[in-house]
Amino acid sequence: MGTALLEVLERKESAKKTRKNGFVPAVIYGGEFEHGESVKIEASKLNRVLKDKGTSSRFFVMINQEEKEVLVKEVQNDAITGQIIHVDMQVLTGDEQIKMKVPVMLTGREALERNNLILEIYNSEIEISGPANALPESFSIDVSNKNAGDTITVKDIELTGTDIRILTSEDETLAVISVPVRTQDGEDEDNDESDEGSED
Repeated sequence: MGTALLEVLERKESAKKTRKNGFVPAVIYGGEFEHGESVKIEASKLNRVLKDKGTSSRFFVMINQEEKEVLVKEVQNDAITGQIIHVDMQVLTGDEQIKMKVPVMLTGREALERNNLILEIYNSEIEISGPANALPESFSIDVSNKNAGDTITVKDIELTGTDIRILTSEDETLAVISVPVRTQDGEDEDNDESDEGSED
């Protein structure tokens, strides 16, 4: 059992009043919440967790004095302010089959920098499916032995469990190893020109 990150409370008031009181209205379903239950979560705490874990993540909540693992299925944001206005969460139960997005961590950047190479990241997460209790929270790829021009794709991810499936195309580019472009004297020349123009 994990440590609860959020307390989920029963919600009886309107969504508008919930937000006014500093909470985010939400719906939790799955497990004993077969038909979905209207709940609320303290906005400041929810924002911190989603900033740390991501908007498509799983973590533990406390609801009805019980700790349960949930998966964030949907986050709705205000189109103008960007604030979270509603969240859908699914209770995870054992070997239930689910889909989720997880981050891909690229390690070994220090070795690339020592070789005067840079890592250009194109995509930092992939979608996977499998039993809820078997899905990893992230994947890791070591790029320390890569060379200029090498491309890291989804195919480079090593699966540890046979029940896990990667849904993102194996040809999807995650990152590219490249050589930094040097401007050398270009900036100095531009600065000289701008100085001459200001004197005129």
